[in-house]
Amino acid sequence: MKNNPQFSYWEKSLMPSECDVCIVGGGFTGAWTAHYLSQMTPGLKIVILENQIVSRGASTRNAGFLCYGSPSEVLEDIENMGTEKNRELLLMRYAGLQQIKNTVPASAAQISWDGGSEIFTPDNPMLYERVMDQLQEINRVIESTTGQSPYTPLPNDQLPGGGKNGSKGIAIRGEGQVQPAKLLTYINNLNTSRGVSLCEGTAVSSIHKEGDHCAINTNRSLRIKSRKVLIATNGFYNRLYPASQEVIPARNTVLLLKTPENFTLKGNYHAERGYIYFRSVDGMLLIGGGRHWMAEEENGDELRVNEELKSRLTQWAKENLFNRDTKLDEVMSWSGIIGTGSEKYPLLEWKDENVLAAVRLSGMGVALSPVIARKAAAMLLNNK
Repeated sequence: MKNNPQFSYWEKSLMPSECDVCIVGGGFTGAWTAHYLSQMTPGLKIVILENQIVSRGASTRNAGFLCYGSPSEVLEDIENMGTEKNRELLLMRYAGLQQIKNTVPASAAQISWDGGSEIFTPDNPMLYERVMDQLQEINRVIESTTGQSPYTPLPNDQLPGGGKNGSKGIAIRGEGQVQPAKLLTYINNLNTSRGVSLCEGTAVSSIHKEGDHCAINTNRSLRIKSRKVLIATNGFYNRLYPASQEVIPARNTVLLLKTPENFTLKGNYHAERGYIYFRSVDGMLLIGGGRHWMAEEENGDELRVNEELKSRLTQWAKENLFNRDTKLDEVMSWSGIIGTGSEKYPLLEWKDENVLAAVRLSGMGVALSPVIARKAAAMLLNNK
């Protein structure tokens, strides 16, 4: 029997038909934008349309890091974007973390601020040497932006496994951990208490200009008329704008592994320019990333898990965190879709006079979304 997602007559009577702002995408960017809009203009009629139910493309499918950039990632960004543009990006990430800290009680989303570390494995000694050569300059750039000097070399006895395999490390000040699904739930609850409507399981099929408004059509025979529209779909942006070359969707794989003994690490861990990341969760190892190994294969917006990538992440963990013959049992795995592009800088621009896009957060959506959302909210209200 064909699945019928249409509303019943009774359900449809509860659905909004008109609003002041319609937000397409119910992840962090969409939720934070609704939060700021409802703060700035109480009584504004806001509707969020989200394709999925419970999970989101990347917002609730990430590793739960509150981070702004590991040393090798920041160095690469400086080399690719220049110091000034990288400083702007760092400031947005750092400010976003402060907004989370000031808005969300730690207990509401399992937030802790235990810092982080970057691990440099012995198979790439040149990367560590290059970062150490530039560490003072990188710290200077970040301190001039955030007021703190975040990176210090990590003693071997503080490395996972004691650095016995020849790994080196750099400690990162100011990072934290979060349960991302609880974080999104908290923001949504704030929004709902202010009258924001969240319609889950509702995909937007088209957006058309009608006079001074937009008509938004969905997969559930729901049609909404709105004065303004925000596109906050990030990695799924091309589903609405297939001709766009501005956003490239990419999968990030996350793997939860049971270790022989209770696995506990304090803080976040990064490796290989931020492309690999891991932490402990409930006595297990959570490890993710590896997209740089299979970049072409992992471009796309299909939520699936690459078996070869899982195997390589597991092997990386054995070689760098345990021993080659350590038994690591998979508990579960999943993927999330991020929005990347030719540059890491977020895309915040008007598609036309009624439709604003806030996408391409390049894997830093947890930190960037509060800042991008505040800017988007002001633009939607001021139409500029």
